[in-house]
Amino acid sequence: MKKDFKDYYSRQAEEYSRYRPTYPDKLFEYLKSVVYGHELAVDCATGSGQAAKGLAKYFNEVIALDASEAQIKNAYEIPNVKYKIATAEETGLKKDSADLVTIATAIHWIDTDLFYKETERILKDNGVIAVWTYGITCDIDPETDNIVNNFSERILEEHWDIHIKKILSFEEMKFPFKRVPSPEFKIRREWTREEYLNYIYTWSSVHKFIESHNSNPMDLLREELKDVWDENLRKEIIWNIQMKAGRK
Repeated sequence: MKKDFKDYYSRQAEEYSRYRPTYPDKLFEYLKSVVYGHELAVDCATGSGQAAKGLAKYFNEVIALDASEAQIKNAYEIPNVKYKIATAEETGLKKDSADLVTIATAIHWIDTDLFYKETERILKDNGVIAVWTYGITCDIDPETDNIVNNFSERILEEHWDIHIKKILSFEEMKFPFKRVPSPEFKIRREWTREEYLNYIYTWSSVHKFIESHNSNPMDLLREELKDVWDENLRKEIIWNIQMKAGRK
């Protein structure tokens, strides 16, 4: 295992599996359309398999890798998905074996130079790499967004790891592959207030705050949201996905 691996998600691995949103099926239909073969997809830094779950519908086999044993233990059980404890930089997979390599909402955590080198090694000729992410916060309605943005930017400000902040400059991140045009995708969910709070509880910054202050910032956020979000009301939540796809 990569010795400087930053494991910020093992402690909330169960919540991550239950409350992190999966990705729209159109995203995986698009990936299917741009690859020439559908034998093997490799999902790096899979977490609990949010992307692997979607890939499994379109590829004969998916190998889903994560450096966190706790994440793998809480991953979705899917017949044609094989989970393996490994890093994105050192997959241990065969050369020229993958039709597709993906990394979903995790590119900011890894050494991209090593990852891209490993991707070149394991991709077949003309194989495709796709990396994508969504923002720290999302779009709900102005009142809710203002409360959550304040929580993220002020309450949690010093507890966001520098790697998370790379999401804000995703478009400028290095990507040494011939770009394949990709459409815009959005994640849409209709959640209650508590379901949304469960999602925020998966943020690494929340758990770093708890460790530092011996108190839970979610209590404050819950109270503030009560003024703008009735308990049983479902609101549409939208995350905008940014993607880069390229061919070997």
